[in-house]
Amino acid sequence: ENEYSTALITISDYTVVKAVAIKDGKTASRTVTQTYDIVNKKPARPLTTLSPGSYTRKIGDDVGFSTKFMPVANGTEIYYTVSYDGSFMSDPTPNGTDTIKYSDGADIEIKGHTIIKAIAVNIFDVKSDIGIFEYIVTPEAPKAAPSATVSGNLPVVPITAVKGSTVKYEINGFTNEFVCDDGKFYLDTKTGNAYKDENCTEP
Repeated sequence: ENEYSTALITISDYTVVKAVAIKDGKTASRTVTQTYDIVNKKPARPLTTLSPGSYTRKIGDDVGFSTKFMPVANGTEIYYTVSYDGSFMSDPTPNGTDTIKYSDGADIEIKGHTIIKAIAVNIFDVKSDIGIFEYIVTPEAPKAAPSATVSGNLPVVPITAVKGSTVKYEINGFTNEFVCDDGKFYLDTKTGNAYKDENCTEP
């Protein structure tokens, strides 16, 4: 109605507004363009490529399990915490003490009893709900060679196990526990000791 008139425009979604000033039926200004968007929606909760659950690492598998986060929208970052003993870490927060900022495409190792907690944060600092991903990785049980193939070397028995796994055993009242680095060891059934070599010279 006059040069100071204003109008209200309702914005409910992404909107582009173009406006000009008109006087006496003629365009009196250049076109002004403004864009608006509603950004109070939470980003989607992070997802992992490996489904949570229980897995068995087989003897001879040199590479263990790992997972990645699914790609997210441009400008959105993922932050996570991880534990390998089944404990729940504190909720992830940007710049948090135990929080890790995820690098796109990076592998996250899965071993033992792994629990990952993750959030996505968009460019407007809006945080997603927390995603919790739990994995249990159990090594395949050690395997001893058939007695017929080791009869000439008794009481030494070759045994295979998952590389890096902790082996616990009891024989003739003797108990032992150690980390099998090589995926194979030799058990002296007479003494109960484990060795790296068949001649039982390297514990």
